[in-house]
Amino acid sequence: MDIGPWLERIYPEIQADSRPGTPFPAHIKTRGPEHNPPLFWLGRALDAVEEGGQIDRFIEMAREALGDPGAYDWDAEQRVQDVFSQACAFAWSAAHLGPPEFSAAADGSAMISVAAHDAVVAPRRIHPQESMDETLEAIAGFVEESGAALPAAAGRILYLDTYLNLRFYAQDLGYRLELTEPLIATVRHFSGDTQIGHVLTRPFQWGNPVDSWY
Repeated sequence: MDIGPWLERIYPEIQADSRPGTPFPAHIKTRGPEHNPPLFWLGRALDAVEEGGQIDRFIEMAREALGDPGAYDWDAEQRVQDVFSQACAFAWSAAHLGPPEFSAAADGSAMISVAAHDAVVAPRRIHPQESMDETLEAIAGFVEESGAALPAAAGRILYLDTYLNLRFYAQDLGYRLELTEPLIATVRHFSGDTQIGHVLTRPFQWGNPVDSWY
């Protein structure tokens, strides 16, 4: 199912609105997946969550992240998109590891568990930052936090999604070489030190990672 109908199901009370600055669910309801890889893969991710029997749990998570629609702000925007990145991590795990389920690490952070292969995945999303240095610091922090939070398992993986720039996504992180190479180098360096695997993706594009090792 395309992302628009999914959003109608998850957030029926939010009206479609394409104006700049409107909430992510409202804006995405006005767009289709044609020629838009992030939205194509996001719809496919939610299909995978439903196929995995976890869609009710995901909808609970998505609505909790939204909070009060009348008090929607930048923090709520990041929470909502973080949850959709978790759906993408779920879909990637189902495709590459085995039947997954949403769970939580000991510190309460989001986690995907794949019991059949003794694997755990920490889904994280890079938020917009003021500079590349801040972005790289955030990645190093994600690796360190995930290494500490993930329980012992044969496979421990950080799934790292980049933020979606709705206006110029193909000119941002994950696409332009000079903006993407530092991300790859940083996640490789710190995940190697922490001895956890990694998957780095363009916004919501779990089906074609930029870089992975696990």
